[in-house]
Amino acid sequence: MRETKGFPVRTASLGTLDLGPRPAMPEAVVLAESLGLDLSRHRARNLADADLADFDLVLGFERRHVLAAVVDADAPIEQTFTLPDFVDLLSAIPGPPLPSDRLERALVRIRQAHALRPQGFRNAPMEELRDPLGLPAAAQRKTVQELERLVSELSELLLA
Repeated sequence: MRETKGFPVRTASLGTLDLGPRPAMPEAVVLAESLGLDLSRHRARNLADADLADFDLVLGFERRHVLAAVVDADAPIEQTFTLPDFVDLLSAIPGPPLPSDRLERALVRIRQAHALRPQGFRNAPMEELRDPLGLPAAAQRKTVQELERLVSELSELLLA
């Protein structure tokens, strides 16, 4: 991703279903191609087999993804959000960007986003992006459009 150029970024795509190392579903491959992404080498990986303790940021589509990341993969709750909720929190950070170093600024913004969460956020509703698995093609395309919008906002708010 061009927005992360120059950042020491490590990404992982993990799911809550144990599917074994299956390739991406054909419809996901086609939708990803429409965004210029190549999923031909992607293989399913189970969240329960991962250790997310050292990740600076963990994002899920739905609340259940966030809960599974924290409970099953040791993701730090302070750095684990649904994508829509994280973008909303980043949008609410007051004031000008902090440190001039882009990486340090991103880490500060992650901490600020967590600090903006309401007390009791663990049990409160949070914004979600519906997981497209099993949805009709039109609904999957709608999810991809929303995902593209959210990632664009995330890049601007976190990495700019």
